[in-house]
Amino acid sequence: MEAKALHSFVPENSDELAFREGSTVYIINMDEEPSWYRGRQNGKEGLVPKNYLRLDPNSWFVPNCSRLEAEARLAEKDLTGNYIQPDGAFILRHSENNPGSFSISVKEGVFVLHFRVFYEEPGSYFIWTSKFSSINKLIDHHRHSTIYGLRTLLLKDCIRSENFGPDGAGSPYKGPQATTVNNGNTGMRNQAAPFSGVSQRSIPRTDRAPAVAQLPPGLQTSDKTGHICVALFDFRPDFTEEMGFLRGDMIEILAEEDENWWLGRMINHKTGLPLEPLTQGLFPSNYVKMLPSNSAGGK
Repeated sequence: MEAKALHSFVPENSDELAFREGSTVYIINMDEEPSWYRGRQNGKEGLVPKNYLRLDPNSWFVPNCSRLEAEARLAEKDLTGNYIQPDGAFILRHSENNPGSFSISVKEGVFVLHFRVFYEEPGSYFIWTSKFSSINKLIDHHRHSTIYGLRTLLLKDCIRSENFGPDGAGSPYKGPQATTVNNGNTGMRNQAAPFSGVSQRSIPRTDRAPAVAQLPPGLQTSDKTGHICVALFDFRPDFTEEMGFLRGDMIEILAEEDENWWLGRMINHKTGLPLEPLTQGLFPSNYVKMLPSNSAGGK
């Protein structure tokens, strides 16, 4: 969020951030203290007084919005059962898992996708490889350039609704605790940290047997099930259901949660058989490369 400095500010305490009149301060937390924001400028971060700044309201920013609330807002239906919001309708919210960070929730078909906004010193915001000096500019970019990999998904402002008012920051959340749009799941997982230079190709399905007899909720087999992929980067899991690995490790794909996250298990490089003890979990699809069907286990 961008704020324009109405006056110059000279800090009195070490945790405050200095800025000059007319400069732009990027607000990263609006609830730090009653009269203060937490801001960022020129690679430095600290508290900034609210009354020294003009924060231009944006309909797409919803303070104190949880992941479930974002899904409820974007998945709202009218009396005829049709979705109110168009594909690409989005909300910017504070990340629940990464304090001081932001996430963008976007409607796409019957799903709500969640993209984490990354920050890199001395002042770049990004989701994939293109970097921007502010979140506002990142959002403007993705109004004209897809936010979702190879699939076209352009950001659009939310439409007025009875429950949530004329814009995203309008009415408080009054709906049910969780109105989900993916058949009982709680929404799509955030994508992993980005990287550049990876291309994926479609490999015909092999005749390997499905790896699991019964999949957890939210997962389904696909044409990738039974295929082998190789890790292009190290991956450190953030959640217990995720599987960490090192560059060069080989993984058998078991199922998909969505296009961004797959379920897999580690396999032996030489035999193509699962490692003992069994190691399996969710992992980001953009960290691996599919191998030809005859590259694993002598097939």
